[in-house]
Parts: sequence; structure tokens; C-alpha cells
Amino acid sequence: MKKEEAVTTKEGVLFPLRLTKIYDDLSILIDKYKPDVISVDELF
Repeated sequence: MKKEEAVTTKEGVLFPLRLTKIYDDLSILIDKYKPDVISVDELF
């Protein structure tokens, strides 16, 4: 993953599976880059 890459999920996937993917992807990014700050946006 790149620093600029967004964590995304596909529409139609069950909510618990989407949350799991978000958690897994964020964990990878946090472990890799050890950021001081993280931002989360919600798309409409």
C-alpha cells in the first residue's frame, strides 16, 4: 500500500465484512508507516 492510498470497501458487502477489511487494512498501514496522525472521512 502507498501512503496516499485510501482504505475502501465494495458496495453490497455485508457490514461486518466491510468493518473487518477496514480494520485489517488500517492495521497494515499503521504498522508499516507508524503515523502520528490519522484522518477518517465518510463518503456520502
